[in-house]
Formats: sequence, structure tokens, C-alpha cells
Amino acid sequence: MARAGAADGRRSLTILVFAAVGFAALVISGLGIVSLLLDTAVIVERGMTQLPGITGTVFAILGFAAVAYPALLRRAGIGMALLAGIAAAVAYVIGVAVGALFSGADPLRAVSVAGEIAVSWPILVILVAGLVSAALALAAVRSGPNAARWPWERADDADE
Repeated sequence: MARAGAADGRRSLTILVFAAVGFAALVISGLGIVSLLLDTAVIVERGMTQLPGITGTVFAILGFAAVAYPALLRRAGIGMALLAGIAAAVAYVIGVAVGALFSGADPLRAVSVAGEIAVSWPILVILVAGLVSAALALAAVRSGPNAARWPWERADDADE
């Protein structure tokens, strides 16, 4: 039984890695596309470097993974996907504040930039990206190792 648990852990970790990469891709592309459609920057504060956005994205990925991995191990319900999205969004806001501090902004300005993100459209993009990525990962884990197969794949299993 311990061997089955270890295999499930490796499978969950593999699915988490794919989900985290997919989440990062959705966040980056989603923020870019919505930014183009709205003709506005994600961080509109003048004088900011790219560091707040990069740090925010890294924090969001870590926040997403911190909630998604235990959910994947437990084969939690799809409702945990919403929690992963919320965790990613909150982590993004914190990451933007930390990145703004490291880019040389004073603390009040860093908090202001993070607060602006928290009540604007970027937070929705990150929330949806986290929700979608976690839901797909949970669905993949819950399908089990014997997921759906094509009829010709089942025929091979019968021969063995």
C-alpha cells in the first residue's frame, strides 16, 4: 500500500508541475491580452521596473502550488480550485508589493501599487487562471491512473 501511495504522490507532483506551468502561461498571456484589449498597463504606476510584475508572478505560482498540491494529494473536490485561484491572486498582490520594494519604491508607494492591482482587472485574470488550472489538475488526478482509453487501447490490455 505504501508503494501505491508513493506512486500517487509522484503522479500528483507531475500533474502539479504541468498545472503550474499552465497557470504561469495563462497568467502571462491573460494579462498581456487583457492589457492590449483595455489599452492599459498591468502596473500603471510611473517609474516602476519590471520587477514587481515578475515577483508577483513568481509569488502567484508558489501560492497556487501551495494550495493545489495538498488538494491533489487528497484528491479533493473541485471546490478547492477556487481556493487555489484565491491563493494565487493574494500571493500575486503580495509579490507585487515585495517587487516594488526591491525595485526601490518607498513602502507606501509599494503598498499603493499592490492595492491598485488588488482592486483592478489583473486580479480577476489571475483568479480565473488559478481556478482553471487547478480544476484541470484536480480532474486529472481524480480520473486515476486508469483514465479513459480508446477502444483499440483496451484491446491491448486484454492481450496481456
